[in-house]
Amino acid sequence: MAQHNQYKSQFHVSHGRGRFRSTCVADASYDPESSEMVIAFQARGTYQYHGVDLDEWEGLRDAASQGTYFNLYIKDRYGYERIG
Repeated sequence: MAQHNQYKSQFHVSHGRGRFRSTCVADASYDPESSEMVIAFQARGTYQYHGVDLDEWEGLRDAASQGTYFNLYIKDRYGYERIG
């Protein structure tokens, strides 16, 4: 859990963060310097995605359905690791 808090602190002060009204995504943040996005899911834990373009972050943040956007454009397209 300490590792999750480390990542969470790092991403809170970075380029983007969003709180979502989604049944899938609880919270997400993006760091443009490292091109990494952290997504906290409602029921599946928290994951860090690597090599994510800024356009993908903006797409997720602005999507009418973050779950649908995630499934179509992020899931299985980026390397990731579970961090929480």
